[in-house]
Amino acid sequence: MVGCDFSTPWRCEEESPMSREVIRSRWALMSVGLLMACVDPEAMRALAEEPLGTLEAQVCSGLSVTSLTIGGISSYEHEVAGGGSFAVSSGANAVKLEYTLGGVLQAVDERTGASGSWYFSGSMGCGTQTFQVKAWPMVIDSAGNRTTCYATSRVLTQSVTQPCGMITGGGSHSLALKDNGTVRVWGNNADGRLGDGTGTTRLTPVTLSSLSNVKTLAAGGGHSVALKNDGTVWTWGLN
Repeated sequence: MVGCDFSTPWRCEEESPMSREVIRSRWALMSVGLLMACVDPEAMRALAEEPLGTLEAQVCSGLSVTSLTIGGISSYEHEVAGGGSFAVSSGANAVKLEYTLGGVLQAVDERTGASGSWYFSGSMGCGTQTFQVKAWPMVIDSAGNRTTCYATSRVLTQSVTQPCGMITGGGSHSLALKDNGTVRVWGNNADGRLGDGTGTTRLTPVTLSSLSNVKTLAAGGGHSVALKNDGTVWTWGLN
């Protein structure tokens, strides 16, 4: 090895495989020594002892979901859909959302921006279940790193009903409720007990176009009753 300049570790006037390995080893030792000399041992110790979640707590300090709304959730033929809006406090720039139906997690979503809208769609069986949307503020930095502030959240719930198909009979007429909440009727139509606006006896089922979103049905000797999803009760026939 002749005339080596260690300030630029790979330059020598004459080189051999052995000399290059010696240079690499010495340069590595010098680099480690310089690094150790520049790091404050107290700072390294404090970094090692920093409690888990401290950084998240610092980033999330004072952040919250300031607004969360449900614009309406409903089910049609076992398909549940709906949406709403969100807003987060200054310093947050996104929101994390979880959607559950009947106590079962259905989906997880992230929406960017200080405010905006969310949307959910899924499926359910017949009956009534509780839909829940839960939101947490988030911070997404320029490198795409995500911090979810789990210490603060906002939750909203709403009941969703999917009608269960059924058939019920009166004295001489019948009613059928379909899964989509519509009603079909047939039989004796005396006193308007079928509710189709006529007095015509129906030998085959006809749909009541004026009635929708029905939850359940009942039929008497000469009248019919429907309970709708909004809680109203509709009756027709012999008064």
